[in-house]
Amino acid sequence: MTPGAPGGGERRHLPLSAVNHISRVCRDVAATAAFYSDLLGFIPVQRPQSLEEKFEGCWMWRYGLGLHLIEGEPVPRSSEIDPKSDHLSFQADSLEEVAAELERRGVPFVRQTVTEGGMQVGQLFFHDPDNSMIEASRAVLLTWSGCCSWCAGCLLPRLQRGGRDAAWSVLGAASQ
Repeated sequence: MTPGAPGGGERRHLPLSAVNHISRVCRDVAATAAFYSDLLGFIPVQRPQSLEEKFEGCWMWRYGLGLHLIEGEPVPRSSEIDPKSDHLSFQADSLEEVAAELERRGVPFVRQTVTEGGMQVGQLFFHDPDNSMIEASRAVLLTWSGCCSWCAGCLLPRLQRGGRDAAWSVLGAASQ
């Protein structure tokens, strides 16, 4: 805890406001940039000149997210598409359109549907050129208002909201 939170209380976390960017180490910056640009719509943006001389890379932007591609040897990842692997997820308006485009481009993917509280969440998982997992999801939009069973150890003692169903406020509808 750190003092100085708004209102004179104690801050329980770092004073952060948003995600700025994620980075991906990739074998071939040009090929990976083309993948993220052509398939996912990311737009290349100017990198700091001081970095141009130090290493190959490409900075990109889309969906309110910066993507920094850095040339190097990526962490070895399985070529198997496993939805339980770490991944970057994007909200999709139509999973059918996403699936059709992936098929048209010959990009292998795995489809999964998760049912939670009577709602179905559709998901498609696929890899970038370095086997980093990407998800397209037609998920409900949720806001945090409590805790649920999978994180009971961290927040439940503090919140005690009474049951899993009280943990989420649904802002959108799930559909495929």
